[in-house]
Amino acid sequence: MFFAATATTTQSSSITTLLFPLLLVVGAYFLFIRPRSQQMKRTQAQSRDVVEGDRVMTTSGMLGRVVRLSEETVMLEIAPDVEVSFVRRAISRKLDESDPAAQELDSAGGGLPLAHEDELPGTTGQADSESDGHQDPEEGPEGR
Repeated sequence: MFFAATATTTQSSSITTLLFPLLLVVGAYFLFIRPRSQQMKRTQAQSRDVVEGDRVMTTSGMLGRVVRLSEETVMLEIAPDVEVSFVRRAISRKLDESDPAAQELDSAGGGLPLAHEDELPGTTGQADSESDGHQDPEEGPEGR
């Protein structure tokens, strides 16, 4: 009798030892691997489904309207008369009407507005040699 109980305990212990790593692998698949692959499939489908005129966001956060498409690239208008070429895989998502980014894109006239140099913080619009604060060694202190 004593030996039968020990054999049963040993079998259940070995089953538990084998079952635990198996549960870890299955859990990791459902928690990490499967959601990641589904996200990649959605992103690939979105980049395939882009058509001219769609408002999109790139993976770098650039907002624009699709102007031209080719097999591998997409041309985005990011500001009026400013077009930038991206790899199709760089399209992160399409923007729908309710998306705040799409509303900002529309209010900017097709792209984000460009700032003029004198409107940027820290610039005065002067040439670099005049505004860098360094003195030419040949001029001396009274050279300016």
